[in-house]
Amino acid sequence: MPNGPDNKLHDLKWNLEEFATKDPFDVSRANKIADNIKKYTSHLIQFVLKILESPTDILGSRLVVKLSDHWTGSSLLRQTSDGTNIVPLMQWECLEEVESWPSEYRPLAVTVVRSTACLNFESGETQQPVLSVKSVRVLALSARPFGDNDVPHRLVTRTIYQVVQSLETQQYPPELIIARPGSIESLDRELGSHPTGYFDIVHLDVHGEADEDSATLLFLENAEPTNVKRVEAYQLGKVLRNHGVRCVIMNACQSAALVHNFTRSLVQEGIPMVLGMQYKLLETAAEILTTTLYEGLLARNQSLPDACAYARSKLRAIPSRRTNYNTTVRVLDYMNPVLFMAERFEEPDLREIGNAPQVAANAFEVEQGLLGRESVMLDMENDFLTFSNLGFLTGIAGSGKSALAAHLSWWWKATGLICGTLHIDFASFGSLEWKDIVQLFCDEVRQLKIDHQDVNSEEKLLQHLQHYRYLVLFDSIDALGSVAPIQLLDSIIKFSKTLKKRYKKSKVGSLILFVSRDEQNRLRADTAAQVFPLQGLVRFLG
Repeated sequence: MPNGPDNKLHDLKWNLEEFATKDPFDVSRANKIADNIKKYTSHLIQFVLKILESPTDILGSRLVVKLSDHWTGSSLLRQTSDGTNIVPLMQWECLEEVESWPSEYRPLAVTVVRSTACLNFESGETQQPVLSVKSVRVLALSARPFGDNDVPHRLVTRTIYQVVQSLETQQYPPELIIARPGSIESLDRELGSHPTGYFDIVHLDVHGEADEDSATLLFLENAEPTNVKRVEAYQLGKVLRNHGVRCVIMNACQSAALVHNFTRSLVQEGIPMVLGMQYKLLETAAEILTTTLYEGLLARNQSLPDACAYARSKLRAIPSRRTNYNTTVRVLDYMNPVLFMAERFEEPDLREIGNAPQVAANAFEVEQGLLGRESVMLDMENDFLTFSNLGFLTGIAGSGKSALAAHLSWWWKATGLICGTLHIDFASFGSLEWKDIVQLFCDEVRQLKIDHQDVNSEEKLLQHLQHYRYLVLFDSIDALGSVAPIQLLDSIIKFSKTLKKRYKKSKVGSLILFVSRDEQNRLRADTAAQVFPLQGLVRFLG
């Protein structure tokens, strides 16, 4: 099928990218494509069996198929990890469907790895890229520049986080750090703040583009969600190589396209192992892929090639994908993720180490009240980190303002953006004076025990909030008009402007978020806080 005429390639692309999103009712066409994939898999297996010297020897064995950019002429496949190279055709990952192999030759497992020459690599460096012996360290970056028309910007990072959290009781729990905002400069800065080679995996949850002329990844520029910076492989490769990165995972659409393959180019730039996507990746598939890939890497202690094969097996086993009509269709997209590695490295050991704990298939369930809020969360995060530490979250009653603010507080604390939240809900209080709020915040700071200093005054509170990054949350600020004197509003404005001035000068310190049904004209005007309006929900997470 995929090695036939161009219309066959078009059919495959349609099945993976457009069936669920544009034409979910064209089931007849999808079924024909599924039959063609099955036939293609059988033909490919027969081709492999013909070039094997002793095909019966692979029965019950682990077979590694290593594919090179170069045709060697010998065209041999061998068991375990010493397979020589054969010409790379499309969709070799179909070989991993062991159920399609004839029973008399059926291997225990098949792992497909594509290799390419490493053209930009420091001489003398020959060690195999492996994960840490103890705690595996992951650096993730998410850049989704197209708002609600893109993959939700936390779909991948929150799934990795949930897998990491499920393993926190291990002797050597994995570590996740998120680079914010989603710019190439943030990636460079976060990598540079740790020793060279500190991270075992760099995961780039970004948008990819490939055409007849080039392949690029889209990062945020100036942290503006709608401004993009197109980065080519040589640019990204230089940043990663300078910091000793040896393993990259990209769920970027078309990052491993047939023409202008960004994934292969990144390996050629000196990154030993890179995982990319041949086609656009559906949201449902992205969550399954991320969960099972990190379950393999972190919970099962698998090598990246073995974890990739494990993740593809889960995509085959769970082919149901949600459509834009809130229905489901069957999509065979398990061959979408492909792994490239540098030719000079020996094949990794594919054995599983120990009996690691299992991770739930659905690692994270999205709160119903947060559906459709990903773009607002991305706007808030980027604007807070780049432009101003004051923000205003507005919306009609029942729009989910407080729920979103509470979720942001949890997510930012869980992923290390803030060290804690100082929260007051004015709808829950009667009369209040500013000194009462200061005392409440001081008490909350002492309970968090961030440092040993006694925070017992407004000035010490300001100094503490300047030194550490908290989220200071003024909820239901619209209730002030009926329950508080004007002096309280003046004090809040003065406090906020002081913290903003110090933040602007040092670019460190706490964030302030006001939550209100309306924009509170005087408060917004005096503090120049950014406004983040909550609109009605417009989409489902698919």
